Amino acid sequence: MNRVKSNKYSVLRILDFCWLSSMLLLLVAITSNCGIDSLQNFLNNKPTVSSRNEKSVVFFAGNPSVPFESNYLGIEFYYKLYNNPTLAEQDRIAFEQQQSTEIVPGTSISYLSTSSGLNYSKLNRGNTDFILNASNSFSNDSIMSFIWNYENLIFAIQDEAPIILTRTQLVGGSSFSETPKTGDIDYTAGTLNTGIVLQLYAVSNGFNFTTFNAIYSKAEYLATIHLSAY
Repeated sequence: MNRVKSNKYSVLRILDFCWLSSMLLLLVAITSNCGIDSLQNFLNNKPTVSSRNEKSVVFFAGNPSVPFESNYLGIEFYYKLYNNPTLAEQDRIAFEQQQSTEIVPGTSISYLSTSSGLNYSKLNRGNTDFILNASNSFSNDSIMSFIWNYENLIFAIQDEAPIILTRTQLVGGSSFSETPKTGDIDYTAGTLNTGIVLQLYAVSNGFNFTTFNAIYSKAEYLATIHLSAY
């Protein structure tokens, strides 16, 4: 009799395990098919350039025809100064190649922004990094621009007051009208001085609410702005 009861309980445990396994598989299938944004580890929507020249760039906050993802937070801007446009172009090509090989979009941001890579800095406003938050009430089709007016680097969003931006606080937040010095963290100097240029990138940032990690889009090359000439 005891042996019969034991077999009965074993069968029930097997059935319970099978039911639980089926429910777990069903849950995975549902979340996969629903495309829950919190499971993403990158953002698809990134800033998109409309036009550029040597003094300005006009761009959309994102892809004008695609809404932001639900875990989208805003835009970060990275820059570097060079004393030769050729050096800026070499770094642009190097970063383009780096992004073309990444498996997960946005992972090359570390290459762009750290000393083991190109060591770009974030633009500065006041005493803090300039990060455009989604709470600033802009949409994917909002038009933005950077303009160099020979005195200041100006950022503008349509119908809003322009903002003057400066260099990173690591060099004192100085104006872009001041000539950078050899050794400045945001400056690369070659032997041939042909004029100071400012290279700009923009990247969407967000947050993965499952892994609690910051996530990014691919970076968008904005422009190489000519600040001065020797």
